[in-house]
Amino acid sequence: MLIRPHDAATTDDEWRNLLNAHPFGTLIAPGADRDLPVVVPTHVHFDGDTTIRLHLADQLATMQPEEPHGDPRDPTAPYTSELRQIRGLELAINHVRAKFKFDGAEPDIVRQQVVDGYHRRNAPGDSEALDHLLRRHSPTHP
Repeated sequence: MLIRPHDAATTDDEWRNLLNAHPFGTLIAPGADRDLPVVVPTHVHFDGDTTIRLHLADQLATMQPEEPHGDPRDPTAPYTSELRQIRGLELAINHVRAKFKFDGAEPDIVRQQVVDGYHRRNAPGDSEALDHLLRRHSPTHP
């Protein structure tokens, strides 16, 4: 994927914070001998550092933390026999190329229009998107 400098993550903390705040994403695996990648929308459980788990018990732990699901590797945990039968993935993160696409290449006047639009609309998610835009690519002439 082409990542222009204005869209690149500024630090590892930037993509980690986004993944911690939004545990839903798209797993894309190029595979071998295929024309198109496998694309799977999924909930993920991110440990905040170097591991992502894609398994029903890590999804339940992320989406319903108040429930006593336990770790499917622990034989005393609730639902262990049921959850063990579901295949899961544990992915070790060894390299990240993160892209944050929030109008970084647009001229100031366009970015200011976007800022004004977020303020006017104030819909769910607008505040977070506005904060990201202002942090990354704030217009210099409000």
